[in-house]
Amino acid sequence: MKQLFTLIFTLAILSLNLVSCVTLPSPPLPAPYAFAGVFDYSPLTSKGVFVTESNSVSFDYETIGSLYAISDGGWINKTYVEPSLDALYNEVLKQLAAYNANGIVNLKINVSGRIADRTKRYSLEGMAIRKTDAGKINAQVSTARRIIGKIDGISLQILEAYSNGTRVLTSQKLNVSQLRQAWKKYFYNQSQIQFYTEKGLADKVAYASFIDRQIVNYETNEFIPLE
Repeated sequence: MKQLFTLIFTLAILSLNLVSCVTLPSPPLPAPYAFAGVFDYSPLTSKGVFVTESNSVSFDYETIGSLYAISDGGWINKTYVEPSLDALYNEVLKQLAAYNANGIVNLKINVSGRIADRTKRYSLEGMAIRKTDAGKINAQVSTARRIIGKIDGISLQILEAYSNGTRVLTSQKLNVSQLRQAWKKYFYNQSQIQFYTEKGLADKVAYASFIDRQIVNYETNEFIPLE
């Protein structure tokens, strides 16, 4: 019995030694990485806002105050919605209009956090000014076309952006699920959005819209909740 116990104890010690000698694989080292991007200021400049990253300009202006804006991600019905530059710019335009400002100097935009950790944030800061040789910013409409992204491979392009709504051109019709995705990702804080295809735009007929947190399907006359 004593010999059996000694044998078992010896085997256990040998097993521990073998385990301790096993070298676990190291996690892969990160590969070289490079990235370049451009922050598009056209959503501001197309509304008549003067923008510069410099802290000095060659014209007279009235100082309004320090400007700061952020866009954080958040959850809507258990779905994470990423922060966006469009949401950031919308808040900036509201503040500029409220103070009758029409320019930003010493503008800086920063990106922090990571989408994977749900911590990504866009932040903007600068000094709001009022150019003495210019009028109010155009808060009514922007006719600068720009592609804002894609939903399931279908591109979305801003046609006109009004203070109370936006006209959007899509490369093909979005279905209900895709419209909900577009609302959560790009238009959550906007009151009214109209969607067109190229043919519908030529005929001046939208195929769908967002009104009062509902999808309006103009082809079937249906009202479908967005949430």
